[in-house]
Amino acid sequence: MKPLVISNDSEALDLLERILGGEAKLPEVEFKNWPRFEMKVEGDIYKSTITPDLMKGFLELQTAINKSYALARYSASSRNLKDADRAELQLVLQVKDGSSEFFAKLIEQIDKIGDAFMQMESKDKVKTILIIGLFVLGGISYNAYLDNKVELRRLDVQAITHEADRNERLETLRLVAKQNSPESERANEVYSKAVEQYPEVKSMEGYVAQAYDKLLSGTKDADSVKIQGRQLPGAVVSEISSSKRQASIGDVVTGVYKILGVDHSVDAHYKFKLRDVLRGEEFSATLPKDGAMVTDQILDVLQDAEWNNKVVLMKILTKNNHGKIISAQIEKVTEITDQEIYSSSSRSETPDGASKVAKK
Repeated sequence: MKPLVISNDSEALDLLERILGGEAKLPEVEFKNWPRFEMKVEGDIYKSTITPDLMKGFLELQTAINKSYALARYSASSRNLKDADRAELQLVLQVKDGSSEFFAKLIEQIDKIGDAFMQMESKDKVKTILIIGLFVLGGISYNAYLDNKVELRRLDVQAITHEADRNERLETLRLVAKQNSPESERANEVYSKAVEQYPEVKSMEGYVAQAYDKLLSGTKDADSVKIQGRQLPGAVVSEISSSKRQASIGDVVTGVYKILGVDHSVDAHYKFKLRDVLRGEEFSATLPKDGAMVTDQILDVLQDAEWNNKVVLMKILTKNNHGKIISAQIEKVTEITDQEIYSSSSRSETPDGASKVAKK
């Protein structure tokens, strides 16, 4: 029997769906130039060149790969890596003649990260390669990162008081079409199943997101930037590189959340059950009842969101263990006035429980 060749994200997603669905007999798998990293930068100064700022992005991508392996192998930081580990994880970038177009095969690095999970069966080894290739370093992962990045920047821009400037910037952001295809929806479902088995993937996503941040900020003077097949005009790269909010910085996460329920039985704090509408993750977070930011106005925003099925913007301090959120505290709450764009993400069911956020 001929091996099953995997050469792109779509083929990888199909196979991963079969494996997670419990299919027992699978053919031999051959990975052909997948997983891979691709980037093309166009502009006056980008002619077979790598600027110092762009180099910082590539170094951050290497750091993300090292951190991912260290998390899987040692459950620790990349400082624990041995020299032999670093050598085997080293990213080798190919630069095409006459252009600033970069390409790197990632199979060796992802294969080593897969080994770090200490899986015994060959099918599980293939599974880890597919999961990391799709949801950590692949095009599907980059699309999710970019959609979130654009959305957070849009919320920043909406706060600009000068109408002409605000409208011009919003128009720039509209140049980026959100990836909302049937395949992206299918990918979200497969992702949810994958992270149940490998929760470390969430932390790895955060490492790579920081690399994407530096790659974009390092090319904001370009005419256009294409990463993992998705091209952005230079104006968009410059705009999203100016974002004040970050999808994930260390243990602080800013996102758009729906309130699924509230428990106020504890005297010291409220406990909110939240769903991240951009990433699909559900978890609980506390809000101190005597906190300085817990004003009547904030409580009104939270109560309105819970009772009327609205979403809110929150900054949350989290603590993670092996990629799982073990504790979370809400640090900032901001009302979102434009709810319509989230209507497909906000279900119409009544939130868990009917307890309101009681004011002091």
